[in-house]
Amino acid sequence: MKLLTKGGLLAKFAIEAIGCMIFHFIGSVAPTASSNAITLMVMVYYTAKISGGHLNPAVSLTFASLGHINPIEMLVYWSGQITGCILGALWIACLVPSLYIRSGADNYSGCFIPNTELSNANIFGWEAFSTFSFIVPIFAVVWYTQNKDGYGNTGPIIVGLSLFVNALACGPWTGAALNPAR
Repeated sequence: MKLLTKGGLLAKFAIEAIGCMIFHFIGSVAPTASSNAITLMVMVYYTAKISGGHLNPAVSLTFASLGHINPIEMLVYWSGQITGCILGALWIACLVPSLYIRSGADNYSGCFIPNTELSNANIFGWEAFSTFSFIVPIFAVVWYTQNKDGYGNTGPIIVGLSLFVNALACGPWTGAALNPAR
């Protein structure tokens, strides 16, 4: 397998890490459905040519399950995505005053604070269903463009809109992470 070329594993790792770092940083310091959706849309435009713009382990798992990427690529994507989100969180910790690694919600909440009335099973159910609902339109884009080169001009917009509506629905209940790496 190619490592450093446009479609190589190292390039895919790097672009997924950079995209997730920026997405996690902006989406956490501006924790609204619209800021997350716009940031994701921009990051998908940024990463799509090199990695396909997954930016989410659930998306990569689905792509691997459906045969669009192989299991080794999936692990590379996951590594990049988790690394990127950790780096994004570290940047937040460095730049937000009075925030320390492992601090409680008193200092900084970001956007992932579940409703206290929910059980862990309820939170998991909300996140699982909303993540599934988020991914379905992504695969509509992939199916529609499978014979074309890339997502075209509208794919990232559909991805951003899908995140927006799912974050609006899920946000009041879980904070709407919809991304296991975050």
